[in-house]
Amino acid sequence: MAVLFPRYTYTSSSSLGCEVSPSSWHRKPNRKPGVTSAIPPCTAAPMGVSSNVLDVVSDDVLGLVLDELKTLDFPSVCASRLVCKALNGLAESRAFGSTLIDLSAGVKHTAFQIESMASGNGPNSRWTKELRIRNLVPEEERGTLLDAQDRYLIQALESLRKLRSVELNLRKSYPYLAILSALSNLPHLKDLNLYIDLGFEDTPLPLDQFSNLRSLILRSFPLHQPIIEILNRTIRNSQNTLECLDIRPHDWEEEDGPYDSDQETEETPDPSEVRRLLRILERPRTVTLGTFTSDEEGCLSFPKLEELQVNGDRIEFTIASVPLFKSLVCLAIVNAKVLRVEDGFWDALAETKVQLQILEMYPLTSGVVKYLLSYTGLHELILNAPPSDSFGASDGSSVSDSDIPRSIFKDVLPHHCDAIHHVSISEYLDVKDYGCTEENIEGLLTCKKLEELDLLYHYPVEDEEMQNCTSIGLALLFRITDNLPKLKRLQLAPACSMSPYGENSYNVGMNIAYRFADRLCNIDFREGLRFPPFRLYNYGFLRYGSLVYEPKRGCYAMESE
Repeated sequence: MAVLFPRYTYTSSSSLGCEVSPSSWHRKPNRKPGVTSAIPPCTAAPMGVSSNVLDVVSDDVLGLVLDELKTLDFPSVCASRLVCKALNGLAESRAFGSTLIDLSAGVKHTAFQIESMASGNGPNSRWTKELRIRNLVPEEERGTLLDAQDRYLIQALESLRKLRSVELNLRKSYPYLAILSALSNLPHLKDLNLYIDLGFEDTPLPLDQFSNLRSLILRSFPLHQPIIEILNRTIRNSQNTLECLDIRPHDWEEEDGPYDSDQETEETPDPSEVRRLLRILERPRTVTLGTFTSDEEGCLSFPKLEELQVNGDRIEFTIASVPLFKSLVCLAIVNAKVLRVEDGFWDALAETKVQLQILEMYPLTSGVVKYLLSYTGLHELILNAPPSDSFGASDGSSVSDSDIPRSIFKDVLPHHCDAIHHVSISEYLDVKDYGCTEENIEGLLTCKKLEELDLLYHYPVEDEEMQNCTSIGLALLFRITDNLPKLKRLQLAPACSMSPYGENSYNVGMNIAYRFADRLCNIDFREGLRFPPFRLYNYGFLRYGSLVYEPKRGCYAMESE
């Protein structure tokens, strides 16, 4: 899966209750076994040694070292602040540039840290630009952490005068009104990422106090009219500044309604529960994109909007929303079992000269293919089918045209071959149409600038007959490695015609991954390339490590943990 909004993602550095306080600097880092700190415990380092290093190595080089160390062994970056004043000046901004507030019960030092942060004199106030707020203390609980939250949390937020981005889980049991008010008054806040609890459907949620945002991510909210209206006003407040917009309503509700026949009872239902269920039934299953981006006069124009991501299972695209796309370069329609797009939408995009550089969606239609052939310059094509599609979606609407897979490989990819550098085929697509066949590989090999490639293949399961499917052969694999000179990452996903919900599905899936990985690790790639320049991933193996090429053996091997 590609990262569609790289400028607005978050990486945690300092953490209240984990890595901010000096008393917690020497905790064992959460890292892979065998990876050691690049800087030994700095409290034991002689001052003279540090001074000599600082005299010889420039600040720019030391900064690069600290940036790399931050990803491998963050506590050592914190500890390096103790070496000397000069090194502290370089390390402090990296240690406190990103902060996580987590008031989970049992986390040590949290009350002290949030009090220190609230003073406005600590390093968080000087350096924190990115903030994540998780797991606050519900109002009904009592104790030291709740007292610290009540006394210091808002002051701590107000002290972050350089804060630019925040990620926040909104729950009714949290002091959300005060939190939102404090955040909205921070002068440099530009990126707002909200997960909205379903409990807000009948509770005022004053998000429209935020304005002039650069990135707005709204997830998990109910499609309830008061929520829709406040989100509409919030989006409109940043109409002229938004560059990234992510709208993903809650999608766990079944189309048939919230009732479960297995839980029927003769007891008199609770009136509040009845009201809740009625509200769910009254919610629309889908809404148009214009519901969030229009006023009384119609769809608004967002002159700087470049990236849009939506839940395709809940949001419909209409021709009326085309003005929203004038500056768009990246469109992601996720979680769509049925593509809810009005006829003529893609033609309207082509007529207005909208030329997407990144397109992530599924299912594809002939209209999408026609649109992609209307221009050149596509950089990334990601086919992100949801899990049900590879096991036969009941509605049958996932595949609108049997010629579309052939058109993607034969027409679309060669048409964009001079620009495209990332192609991803979901492991949930039909291996007969999207798998590693001679014809499909031929289209991929026209894209000489490919750097990332995710492919689907069939690998046979023991004691299971699978007809009309094609395994990836060694010759095909060598064609990929020999003819894509800029490839940096190759991920191969095994396809299996079995239900993902069966009792033994996990074991069968892992069996496929292990068997295929074992086969890959016994292939001598010196028969093809002298040195494959890419990292090889076997889907299902990602959590255990990737396959890394060993030049001396000429083979891939599992990366050690």
